[in-house]
Amino acid sequence: MSHETAVRIGQFDRYGALIILAVILLDNFAGTHILSFVLWKPIMYTTELLTQEMFPILKQVLMILPR
Repeated sequence: MSHETAVRIGQFDRYGALIILAVILLDNFAGTHILSFVLWKPIMYTTELLTQEMFPILKQVLMILPR
């Protein structure tokens, strides 16, 4: 990566926290479900990995919970 590109990308550092805060607030108050869309597959994969044979029962319980 060229130095000019690195400098331009580095200028976005100050906006990172605001973008994360905006995504969380939109998810909670506007009902966009961005976080559940992004995080649902990793959560289910990790749950399946850790619970093994109990996963089908646990999956039914998780599907009842609001996302």
